[in-house]
Amino acid sequence: MAGHTRGTGTIYLRGSMWWLQYFANGRQINEASGTSDEAEARRQLKVKVGETAAGKTVAPGRVTIGDLCGLVMDNHRLRELRRTKVVEYVLNAHILPSLGSLPAARFGSAQVRQYILQRQAEGASNTTVNRELALWAVASNWAMRWNPSWCSNCR
Repeated sequence: MAGHTRGTGTIYLRGSMWWLQYFANGRQINEASGTSDEAEARRQLKVKVGETAAGKTVAPGRVTIGDLCGLVMDNHRLRELRRTKVVEYVLNAHILPSLGSLPAARFGSAQVRQYILQRQAEGASNTTVNRELALWAVASNWAMRWNPSWCSNCR
């Protein structure tokens, strides 16, 4: 394609809808533009590439539990809450190792049950497990406030 600049992404027609293709954090992202207008698709691609270059976006549907827990930690540090060190320990010692790489969109009741059983097998009390899961509620609330498209299955 003449005149194509490396790193600017591309659009392609699939059926009657234009799709966007770009790279974010070394991963190829293919995303429907939701339009049949080529000019609108190109505009959307420019916005996505710009946001990615500025470090502002994570690909839709690819946000992990670890990303959401990062929001919780950022909030605690920003507001200088007194339990920041405890929350950081709980996230790093228990939640992130078992759930950190799980996509937030796939987190549901089955994963909650599995996490509870795992923590009980490790000897954690029900109160401790409930407090740990309360951090997930905080993370999902922050995700819904900050970028609702990140967390379609949070509530």
